[in-house]
Amino acid sequence: MISVVIGTLNQRDTLLEVLEGYITQTIGDKNFEVVIVDSESMDGTHEAIANFKPPFTLKYFRQENRGKSAARNRGIKEATGEIILLTDADMYPDADLIRSHLAAHGKFPESAFEGRTFNLRSLAKGFHDPENLNPYIQRKLRPMQKLGFYYFLTGNLSI
Repeated sequence: MISVVIGTLNQRDTLLEVLEGYITQTIGDKNFEVVIVDSESMDGTHEAIANFKPPFTLKYFRQENRGKSAARNRGIKEATGEIILLTDADMYPDADLIRSHLAAHGKFPESAFEGRTFNLRSLAKGFHDPENLNPYIQRKLRPMQKLGFYYFLTGNLSI
């Protein structure tokens, strides 16, 4: 099983859209959980999550705002999956996100994997328009290429 750990602070609307993306994962809902750690959002995130009823296991924790790393550490502590997938409240998941990370770990068990991430060219166009997606890392990379530590980004990272 994989635990998706998301820290958030005042990102209610974006977070809800991101969570919708986990409903459409191509892997079964019993193969993953989503753990959200909220750093004292004041935008109604708590109420919105309380009303969100996904088919997958969703765990929500609220704690004092001590930064992103503290939120992630709490999420990892609360997670029950053998694999942790760190991501952000503004990172919309591809439908094969969890399946891809699980497959990579199945092939290379003692590894960490970073998936490709994209920035939006326009916030107004949203996540679903492929023309609106701009690769975060511009350099051409080969599959399974070993990378330096500066590529160890945490918006789509499983360990």
